[in-house]
Amino acid sequence: MEGFLNCDCCHNDFNHFDRVAKLLPMCGHTVCLKCVLQQKEVSGPDNVECTQCGMKQAQVSYEKLPVNEKIMKILKQPQFVFAQKSTDTLNQRQSADQLNPLANAQNDSSVQILDNNQSESRQLNTNQSSQEAARSGPAGTPAGAQTQGANGKVFCYKHQDKEIEYFCKFCHTIVCPKCMFADHNGHELAQLEDVTNIIKQNIYDLNKLMLNTKRINDDNRQFIEHIKQEIQRLNEQQARNIDKGFNELIQKLQERRDELKQTFSEKYVTEENKVVSKNQILDQNSDEIASIEVIYGQ
Repeated sequence: MEGFLNCDCCHNDFNHFDRVAKLLPMCGHTVCLKCVLQQKEVSGPDNVECTQCGMKQAQVSYEKLPVNEKIMKILKQPQFVFAQKSTDTLNQRQSADQLNPLANAQNDSSVQILDNNQSESRQLNTNQSSQEAARSGPAGTPAGAQTQGANGKVFCYKHQDKEIEYFCKFCHTIVCPKCMFADHNGHELAQLEDVTNIIKQNIYDLNKLMLNTKRINDDNRQFIEHIKQEIQRLNEQQARNIDKGFNELIQKLQERRDELKQTFSEKYVTEENKVVSKNQILDQNSDEIASIEVIYGQ
């Protein structure tokens, strides 16, 4: 609770004077009026920018920044008013001590009283936090979660008499009308029915896309299978063409071989006949020489 009541920028406590809680509607951060005025001097009157996340607050001037009424309402509770007055009193006395050192003993007493009051405030805050946690729903259930009613309606855990009607686009959670002002002040909200219709349409479009993708995937699978079969057919046909081509080439080579063998065989036979003819002439000459020798011998 103490961090909830501190400025997101300077981390000082909010009050009803110079540190009024100002809400930045685009990002949801809450800063004090003093930090707003300091940022105005740096950035200009119409250039609102969050010092925490840097998000620009479009078309919003510093004078038109809304007050975080939830925080200011909490600050009006008795324990916070008393603690805040005690803090202001202590600050005033500490400033006076710088001028009058003789007041130190009295200031020590004031500090002790302030510590006691703050301890009581923390105890009250702890009790309130416990009560809020008990109203938030069962253990492990996030704030704003829904519970199903007997009539089919969906109700808020935190405000069980309120039906869930909105969806917070900033927090990404469903909220009831009370949560809308209490925890989602300045956030962008949408009707739950509109968000439900959008989700249903997205689911329908996604299902349609999945079916279309499945159909395209099946068509591609069939096309790839057809290409595979065509490649196998072309491979077998090319192998047959190669075998046929080589068989024709081998047949032509064999025919040419036979032609060459026949041609050379005929040539060699002709030459052989010539040699045989000459040999016959030599034999005739030998016979004639032998006859002549016989005649001379007689």
